Amino acid sequence: MKKLKVISYFFGSLIISYGLGIIFHDKYLIGSTTLFLGFIQTGLMTKGKWYEEFAGLLETISSAIVCILAGLYGSAIFSGLILVPAAIFSMINWKKHDADKDGIVDLNKMTLKKSVLIVISILASSALVSFLISLIPGQNLPVLDSVTNILNVAGIVLIGLRYKEGWIFWLICNLVELSMWITLLSKGYFGNTIMMIITSVIYFALNLWGFVSFIKMRKQQENKMIKLRHSKNQKIETERLILREWKMSDLTDLVEGLNNFETAKNLTVPFPYSKKDGKDFLKKHKANGGGKYYFAIVLKETGKVIGGTNISVCAEDSTVAGGGIWLNEKNTGKGLGTEAWVARANFGFTDLNLSVLSQGFYEFNERSKHMQLKVGGKITGEKMLYCPALKCEVKEILCDLKKEDFYKYLKMHKTKANN
Repeated sequence: MKKLKVISYFFGSLIISYGLGIIFHDKYLIGSTTLFLGFIQTGLMTKGKWYEEFAGLLETISSAIVCILAGLYGSAIFSGLILVPAAIFSMINWKKHDADKDGIVDLNKMTLKKSVLIVISILASSALVSFLISLIPGQNLPVLDSVTNILNVAGIVLIGLRYKEGWIFWLICNLVELSMWITLLSKGYFGNTIMMIITSVIYFALNLWGFVSFIKMRKQQENKMIKLRHSKNQKIETERLILREWKMSDLTDLVEGLNNFETAKNLTVPFPYSKKDGKDFLKKHKANGGGKYYFAIVLKETGKVIGGTNISVCAEDSTVAGGGIWLNEKNTGKGLGTEAWVARANFGFTDLNLSVLSQGFYEFNERSKHMQLKVGGKITGEKMLYCPALKCEVKEILCDLKKEDFYKYLKMHKTKANN
């Protein structure tokens, strides 16, 4: 049934696009080709398929040719210098974020701060480009031409960065484009104009469909995370370890591990670490949820809790999270920390749909530095942080692990293991 729908959509788009081109005498059928590629791009995009961007690249090139024929040189230049590279970037970025390798990309969530910055950038860029292209001899409608291109770029970049808000800019762009082609028609230019008016109307409908589909897709991904957050008995298993939710019966192992100066000096926990501290922690974190995931690290061989790790999702951006890890000093130097860290990161990037995991380490903690950089982390800065065990402020080195860098590490590690 799905294959029949795909085939019907493809040939239906083909017949509509080129049928309209023939009826309205589309010059060289370039407008028809642009419309057809738009159909294909939107159809793939509504399903979250990363390879839609290849159709988008071809559609951008086709649109540039139409603009040259219509004397919209600003649009043609913009396509070559900005839109084509932006489409290539989008294609590469979508492919990178196909987390499940099923062709479906993971989506991002927009924040208010980012929205304000984007709107200001669009207004400033439109004014600048409008002035520049008005200097081109024979340029038609510089203001509408510039606004159309800037909105198109904003849409391509935002969609490329996996934000559904890119569709909003494309919808506005469609309306501006429509007014631009209608204005050209009123001035007596025919050429591809009628075909492009029809194309703009159809694109508006397609983009509206795409926007609604992206909202549904984002909601499905969020529901998946919510379901995970409220699921009971979360457990992550590796070759030697089990990462599971904390239990009150873990109190003895917890206190033993953290009431040790060599361990505590690398953390922000109280020291000495008492049973009361342990009880307070277990009461607060024995059940995961609300974007906070705390796991006891259990050694399979003995069933003993030998450490802990956590992921705390950022309230402002659900694709970014912080957290940390610690091991009982008796179990360090055996690769268990890296094993737990990799399992934790894989859970965050795959199950929680994160794009960045942030964590710091004190400047003297060479073991943590080595582990974080080994799995793909990058140092991003530093700050002063109070260490209870040392009873003073120490320098914390900030480190970010991006999803794509982590997957590169996994791929390289797997290749080495197979050789």
